[in-house]
Amino acid sequence: MTEEHLIYGKHAAIACIKNKKRKVVDIFCTSKIFLELRDYILSSNARFRVVENILLQKMTAGNLHQGIVIKVKRKSLLKIPKEARKIAILDRVYDPNNVGAIIRSAVAFGFDTVVVAKDHAVIESGAVAKAASGSLEYINCVIAVNLRNVISQLKNNGFWIVGLDCKGESIVHTTLSEYDKLAVVLGSEGVGIRSLIKSSCDFLLKIDMKKEDVGSINVSNAAAIAFYESSKLRK
Repeated sequence: MTEEHLIYGKHAAIACIKNKKRKVVDIFCTSKIFLELRDYILSSNARFRVVENILLQKMTAGNLHQGIVIKVKRKSLLKIPKEARKIAILDRVYDPNNVGAIIRSAVAFGFDTVVVAKDHAVIESGAVAKAASGSLEYINCVIAVNLRNVISQLKNNGFWIVGLDCKGESIVHTTLSEYDKLAVVLGSEGVGIRSLIKSSCDFLLKIDMKKEDVGSINVSNAAAIAFYESSKLRK
């Protein structure tokens, strides 16, 4: 994994520039976007180049870049910060659009950290940042060698570990907001949480659906529901 990577899209780019903890190396943008975002770009103190749209297309492999691409230093951590209280743990969630959407919901509902396994790490990329719409800059990104070990350490530090699984208890019968330290485990789009990880959870919850024929909903949608449930005010 290289130390630098590209982020593209206006919301993601602005959030990166505004994040004082993020090192912006280079900025590439069209003349139109430079005029629109001039103050942000100049405030970054990074090198910048006004370029043709075709170069941005090549840099982003044809992805929607909205006229700006920036090169940044990675901000991933190897350890979960001591001040973390609400954590999303992603077990083999590969799709960058899903990862980005999960991060966006996590930030919206007060989660401070997202953890992925090193072997399955899809956390800092242009596609993830674009899908997160700037939210990547407001959450701790942790790359772990072993998720099971991480869960064990979290339990020792007073965290409750909740896994989302279609065979779990209904989420509406559980008050997630009563847990001061909470980690929500989300499994892959196809097979869900791995058995070893599932057995490490304190309990499993499912998202109830009115139409059973649907089977399951997208992992990012399920995550948003679980995060929302955890943020409800206590009665």
